[in-house]
Formats: sequence, C-alpha cells, structure tokens
Amino acid sequence: MPFRHLQNKPQKLPTFTTEASSYRQSPSIKSLPHRSLHSMAQRHGPLILLHLGLAPTLLVSSADCAKEIFKTHDIIFANRPDSSIPRRLLYDYKDVSLAPYGEYWRQMRSICVLQLLSLKRVQSFRFIRQEEINLMIEKINQSYSSSSTIDLSEVFPSLTNDIVCRVAFGRRYAECEDRIVDDHMKRQSEGVDISEDQKDIVDVLLQIQKESVTNSISLSRESIKAVVLDMFAAGTDTIHISLEWTMTELIRHPQVMKEAQDEIRRIVGSKPDITEDDLENQLKMSRFKGRDPKSWKEPEEFRPERFLNSSIDFKGHDFRFIPFGEGRRGCPGATFALVIIELVLASLLRKFDWALPGETRAEDMDVTESWGLSVHRKLPLVVVATPY
Repeated sequence: MPFRHLQNKPQKLPTFTTEASSYRQSPSIKSLPHRSLHSMAQRHGPLILLHLGLAPTLLVSSADCAKEIFKTHDIIFANRPDSSIPRRLLYDYKDVSLAPYGEYWRQMRSICVLQLLSLKRVQSFRFIRQEEINLMIEKINQSYSSSSTIDLSEVFPSLTNDIVCRVAFGRRYAECEDRIVDDHMKRQSEGVDISEDQKDIVDVLLQIQKESVTNSISLSRESIKAVVLDMFAAGTDTIHISLEWTMTELIRHPQVMKEAQDEIRRIVGSKPDITEDDLENQLKMSRFKGRDPKSWKEPEEFRPERFLNSSIDFKGHDFRFIPFGEGRRGCPGATFALVIIELVLASLLRKFDWALPGETRAEDMDVTESWGLSVHRKLPLVVVATPY
C-alpha cells in the first residue's frame, strides 16, 4: 500500500482504531525500501509512523487503514512535504502533483481532469497510440528477421516517451527542444488552424490561458511548463515499468501467457490489428497484483485469474489495491495510462510468441528489483520474439 508524508506534527495525527497498530521511530530501511517497509508492516502492524529525516511519514499497509485515511481523513493528508529540489524543478510548485492543497491546486487539477485527461481528450490521442505501437511491432519484427534478441527494457521506455511527447508536445522525444512553448505560441499567433482532435496538451493549455477560463487563477507560462512536466514525469516511467513487469511475469508463467494469447487471438480473429474497441468491449485481461494476505490468497504469486469476473475497482474505490491512488490526490491520468498498457500488451501477445534466449528456463529468470522513484528490473528484459 502507498504511504503519505505528513506535514502535521505527530501529536496532531488523527486517531485510528485498528488492530495491531504500532508506532516505531527511526526504523532501519535497507537498499530496497519498498521491501523493507513491507517487512516492517508484517512485523509491526498496518499503521506505522516513521521519521524520514525531519518528515514524519505514515506507512499504511492495509485496506481498512487506507479506507479510513482516504475516506475520513483525506483532507489532513492532502498536502505534500516541502522540498527545495522539486520546488525548483516545478516552478515553485506550479504543477498539480506537488502543488500545495488549496485553490490553485483545485483549479489546476480541474483543468487536468476536465480538459487535458478527460475521456474525450484521451480518445483523441488514439491515432498517436496506434502509430507508435505499430512502429514498435515493426522494430520487434526486424529483430526476428535479423535473428537477434530484443531488449524490452529499451523498447518500452522509447515507446512511452514517444507517445507522451507526441500527446504533450506534438512531436517525438528525439525532436523535443526547450522552445516548445514558444513554437506553439507562435503557431497560435499566426492563426494556424488546428482541429480539436489534433491539439496536443500544450495547445490546450495555451487556449485555456488565452480564454481565461480559469477565472480566479491566471494560467501563467510557468504553470503551463509545470503541468506539462507533470504529464511527462508521471506518464512515462510508470507506464513502461508496468509493461516491463507484466511481460516479465507472463514469460515466467507460460501457461498464463498462453491463456491470454488464446483469448486475444480468438476475439480479434483475422483482423490486421487489435483496436481499443476490442479492449473496451471484450478483453478481460487482468492488470495488477496485491501483496496483502488478508486480501488475496497466495499474494506473492502471479495469478491474474483471481480478477476474472471480479467486481474489484482498481481505480481507487476498492482499497485492497490502489495503483492510481485515491482521494483528492488520486491520479487523474488513470484512463490515459490504462489504454496504453492494455493496447501494448494485447498487441504484443497477439502478434508474437515469447521466450527467453538460449537455454534459460522461465523458472530461472532473474527478477531482481532496482530501487528508484519507481521499482525497475535490475537487469534488462532480453527476450526472443517469434511472429505468430
């Protein structure tokens, strides 16, 4: 379960009535903090107060505690800890993810939810996703033609960077420069006509700035740059890591992969490409794995079938797992991320059969983690792809 930093003094923390709650000061956190925190929760209970430097931090590791925080005490946990580095990177917190809770944050989040990442806007980026995924498929086909392996740990970041850059800036990652906002402003001042479904995120933000639809909040140039930086930072690393780990688990579990492939290939049939309509209307692929033994049987095992015919809402309303957060600070980009993840996975499973190179067996696959802002594989995911 995720944990939230607190700006309140420890004695002002809300009181939670939970079983086996424990508070410990200055615990030892090792090289993989998420594993250390998980072990601490198993030893000391689902609610632990940590002191990370000067920042009191609440570790929450049960669905009941998470529900209590997000539903009952959400406003107390709505702020982020202040830090000089993100403050500078995000133009004095002019973004959405780390902006202090208040009127400015509410206005900027509203812009993201209603205009930048709405279902209609996400659907307007459909042709970008399809083009970039087709280019990825072509690259993988070339690896087969040249009898070489393919490094998915390179393919996935390249794919997500290009999708997000095209969505945000109107150009691929390699084409991006520091003059993006200036170029868009020049295009608007010259009266270049851009249809609604061809506008990128910078176009939309500049239009909002021009029309002053934010009323009490002036959308400054710094605000535009900070929001776009949020989109890029939140929309690249997390997506490609999800793809990387999902493919890792599928390759480690060949029977699960075969079942998913059979389902996809049966539904799509002889169509040249799988579409987002196929995903929305028919596919039942499961997406995530929880670790709480009170919520899942064999929580450390990759068993996506546990989610088939399930009513569990993974977008935040079911607190057994909350990959996109919940409450006021829940991720507004869930729809944007999911459609990419599902379309990429479905395309890869439909188009190719997957194996490890050489004599490496699935059960011997190295799944060592590497710590960062997100949890990467320590070693690259190098595989052999055979066109189906």
